[in-house]
Amino acid sequence: MVDTMHPAEPSATPALPLGPTPRFVTAHMDVPGIDTFAVYRAHGGYDALAQALREYQPDEVVEEVKKSGLRGRGGAGFPTGQKWSFLPKESAKPRYLCVNADESEPGTFKDRMIMEKNPHLLVEGVVIAAYATRVHHAFIYVRGELALAGRQIARAVREAYDAGMVGKRILGSDFDLEITVHRGAGAYICGEESALLESLEGKRGCAGGSVWRPHSHQQRRDCGDTAGHPPARSCGVRRLWDRTEQRHAHFLLERACGAPRQL
Repeated sequence: MVDTMHPAEPSATPALPLGPTPRFVTAHMDVPGIDTFAVYRAHGGYDALAQALREYQPDEVVEEVKKSGLRGRGGAGFPTGQKWSFLPKESAKPRYLCVNADESEPGTFKDRMIMEKNPHLLVEGVVIAAYATRVHHAFIYVRGELALAGRQIARAVREAYDAGMVGKRILGSDFDLEITVHRGAGAYICGEESALLESLEGKRGCAGGSVWRPHSHQQRRDCGDTAGHPPARSCGVRRLWDRTEQRHAHFLLERACGAPRQL
């Protein structure tokens, strides 16, 4: 008979020898003043952008991202480099990059943390992603309720323009990029990509849009080709360029859908 009043002591499970988990995207988040251009630059900020523009062609950046295994942090865990490669090689229409920072799912805050505490990490990642995908106009769509995050990103973009990291002939290269920061109006549905793009076009945010729309990496009815991903993925693009830390890139990946990973 099993003694339910005095159950047996559970056997001790030995701790796994994992050691401390290295931080990837959030590595410098606690540095005082890291949200300013000067401090971010002093900690290696925009060095990855300079290297990408100086040493790599756009297609080579895509291949580097493919080899890194960088994936989205959603349920699909879709490979970033593969997503970028879906954009048509030749198209008469312009192409855009849209960063989905409408973090509206209850209890989520990773994107808000990045934008509030280290906004230049996102800006640099956006510029590298735009260069890789041959985009010359990027949009950062920030959830309406994230007032501080919106202000931080807007300031970081202004500082990047002033420093020549965004705009015409970035760092003396032939690459031009304009970044537009767009604040949402608080609609939960705008976290879904088609609704977000409807809102960005000045329409009511509605999943699927007013007419059927293809996936965001394909051509849209009135716009050009659009690539979209959330802030954490843009930041991951930038951080994997730190050669000494590429061996830790797997901590960012979502190889098992939904499995938590250290940022």
